[in-house]
Amino acid sequence: MKIPTKSHDLIYTDWTLSEVNFAPEQLRTRETVFTIGNGYLGTRGSFEEGYPHALPATLVHGVYDDVPVIYTELANCPDWLSLLIIIDRFKISPWRWLLIVCLCGLLLIGNALPAFAVVTQIEEYSGQMLYQSRQSLQDQNGKTWQAIAFKRIHPEGSEIVSLRLIGFPDGVKLDHTQPLTLTTSLGQTLTAKDISSDISQDTAAPENVGEYDIKLALAELQAEIPLQLTVPTLDGKAVRLSVPSAAIQEWKTLASP
Repeated sequence: MKIPTKSHDLIYTDWTLSEVNFAPEQLRTRETVFTIGNGYLGTRGSFEEGYPHALPATLVHGVYDDVPVIYTELANCPDWLSLLIIIDRFKISPWRWLLIVCLCGLLLIGNALPAFAVVTQIEEYSGQMLYQSRQSLQDQNGKTWQAIAFKRIHPEGSEIVSLRLIGFPDGVKLDHTQPLTLTTSLGQTLTAKDISSDISQDTAAPENVGEYDIKLALAELQAEIPLQLTVPTLDGKAVRLSVPSAAIQEWKTLASP
């Protein structure tokens, strides 16, 4: 079976994708097409020996740029394609593939727990501090959401503790007129006011982004009891996000004095 392209230079047969002719002007497109990943580790299909204007990239699930932005971006990790292992002046190429297997195995083992980042501290400007914690949460359909907990301390001493939830762009439209619902595994139900309008004073919050005031709700939660977030959407099909105990503990740590 051939994959339809303008030049018909890609052929797919029996789970094998082959490039028949090399077209330098299609280099970056091909790098994307030949990306290899397993949901935890992904590497663009760049030439391991390098090529002018190439854009090699390695992305790891749960590793994000530490910048307080609306759209969370995966961090471009160090490119390992050029890695060489030399023993007694001999290059050992097979070790590269063994390294891939080991890395994938470690990522699979580590996938039993969600990826958590430590609480980071940023001075936005003189006298105003921002603390944040990032997690990846899954909804009932297996889709990944980014959850960023913030604590912003203003110069006069007042503080806001909020949770920003980010779905995939164009994949969901949140209802900003409704609160976030927090339900523990014991049946306790709490709500958090939507404050998405505070994200930016100049533009409205994107449809896939919601921010909620969780300060009062956090005080009522116990870290050892799992939690479910119910995010309201415009189509009425609420999104349910499972929050493990470790994430709740990190949020409570962030919110503590």
